[in-house]
Amino acid sequence: MEEIFAILRGTFSKYVEANRLQLKSEELTYVRDKLNAMKLKLGNLPEEKSSEYYNEHYRRANFSDFDFIKNLEQALALRTYLQHAPLLVNESRLQLYQYYVNDDVTKARTSPYYENERNTLIVPLIFLQWPLFDHRQHPIFVQSLMGFILGHELSHAFEQEGILYDSLGNESPMGWQIRQSELFQNSLQCAAGTPFASLKERLADLNGLQLAYDSFFGLHHDSQLFEYRPYEFESEFLAPQLFYLSFAQFFCGSLPPVLGHDMDDVRVNVSVKNIQQFAKDFKCPLQKKHHEQEQQQQQLNYCQMWRPSQV
Repeated sequence: MEEIFAILRGTFSKYVEANRLQLKSEELTYVRDKLNAMKLKLGNLPEEKSSEYYNEHYRRANFSDFDFIKNLEQALALRTYLQHAPLLVNESRLQLYQYYVNDDVTKARTSPYYENERNTLIVPLIFLQWPLFDHRQHPIFVQSLMGFILGHELSHAFEQEGILYDSLGNESPMGWQIRQSELFQNSLQCAAGTPFASLKERLADLNGLQLAYDSFFGLHHDSQLFEYRPYEFESEFLAPQLFYLSFAQFFCGSLPPVLGHDMDDVRVNVSVKNIQQFAKDFKCPLQKKHHEQEQQQQQLNYCQMWRPSQV
């Protein structure tokens, strides 16, 4: 997980340096600082194992040997105190050796999620098992699934809501300044061009898939020169095609859509539609088979926010 996260962050750093949004120097510094300070946390349990840590952690609670209701009240009071105590400390942020409890029931705790106030991407341990993740899988399947999921969550830090929070998880005027910039707004309008359940989830899908793709193949690869033959029964597919098929397979099912997300088929179709390489990877013909002008016009129709356009 750490390796996948590091690769994704490195690719996004290349996006930032290309400066597609034409950000000012101080705005670029704001984005760089946030990206570099972002943390990955596996599981939601303390890393501390010493009895001294737990004695100090629960010092303020007055637990009883026989009164369950009182103990519950004490635990809730302690949690509330610990969640608000950092407000008294300048430039405080989540201490990653401690666990974090969130009362937001709209978020699925079994799937990875990003916390704006802590600039932290959390991956529940239950998620790290077959068929979602297995270290024996070929990297192309790991990157197309887990790379997309982590890329999706990383991207939440830089969509229209996440950008408002700085590297320490505090709301910042600089984030509002970036959000109101012309090119940022143009990207929002492009992504909002078709119906959606949540614009920020749409943006995370678009950027997350592109980020995972670029992290595996590189920003300047040529699919026509790259061949991949992992298994004999898959010899008909090239690597980029397998990447998309593995990504799409994740959304194959009969479950209802996740709260605040588009239907699964919509998420897949909209995401691949906005990846410029998809048409090349599957050799899709242009609607009009003429000249560079048509190709340039199609390129303008791709909704991308951070990825540099001239690659």
